[in-house]
Amino acid sequence: MLDFDKDCKIFKVKNNFSIDKIISCNSSIFESYEVEYLNDSVIEISFSWIDHLKFQDKIISREKKNVVIIYMRFLNLIFCFGNTESSILFAIKKIERVAEFEGEEVNIFEYLKKQFLINNNDFMELISVSFLKEPSVVDKNEIMNIDIVDINDTEFKEIITNKEITSFLFYSEENACYFFIDNSSVLCFDDNAKKKDVVNILFYVARYVNAS
Repeated sequence: MLDFDKDCKIFKVKNNFSIDKIISCNSSIFESYEVEYLNDSVIEISFSWIDHLKFQDKIISREKKNVVIIYMRFLNLIFCFGNTESSILFAIKKIERVAEFEGEEVNIFEYLKKQFLINNNDFMELISVSFLKEPSVVDKNEIMNIDIVDINDTEFKEIITNKEITSFLFYSEENACYFFIDNSSVLCFDDNAKKKDVVNILFYVARYVNAS
């Protein structure tokens, strides 16, 4: 199982990422870094910090937060795992300063939508699509899920074109693993996913993004 949060966002590294700067960064009681080489091309960086909640200039609580970054060093992409989007964005800004690089968020969701509309699904197997139903008196935000096997290509394109898509569900047969990509381009893995399978999928996604 994963030993870090299951949700992540993708960022493109636009210039040199100095891993040595992170390795040499001194840890403190307020923040710390741990670096592990998973292999020659994939580096895992764990960044922890203390988040202070203030009220009227007084610290009323302290919360330890943590994100994990999977850095594909030869593909110039990083995958940042965190429990909230604000934590992910805070960590990215911090890592940008330390590692002296500029990160650009990758909108893989919109790219996939465009590819589906031109019948170009060379990504992983698409299992289902979720979208908002027409608002009703009872529920204005009801989500409908449709399995791809239950609709034809024309119906699928109509959904992509006319509905507000919330997420796609994919399946990696090689890694026996399901994962979502939502309309904020967040990748969400199954609770029981194995770390090595997730890293394999991230490597596939990284190559796909670089080829697009």
